[in-house]
Amino acid sequence: MRQWLTEVANQRLHSETRERPAERFKPDALRPLPVIPYDYRDTVEALVHKDLRLQFDGNKYCVPHRCVGKRLTVKADAGAVTIYDRVTEVVSYPRS
Repeated sequence: MRQWLTEVANQRLHSETRERPAERFKPDALRPLPVIPYDYRDTVEALVHKDLRLQFDGNKYCVPHRCVGKRLTVKADAGAVTIYDRVTEVVSYPRS
């Protein structure tokens, strides 16, 4: 199998990339992937009520009036509760 890989498979021109696998996957041509930290926080969606609050984990958290009626994303770890509107951070509180 190794002989076939070396002499045949890795030498032919790939139909989509138009490169030989032996050239494309040389160690000096490879780069490490970017480090993307894992988001380990508890994540839920919560509805903002007319009183400008949403409920999470038995507590109520205030948000700006523009968020009334929206479903926001709440992410919490041991130290903080952060509220997002899609990907934009709205507000953050110490966790009760």
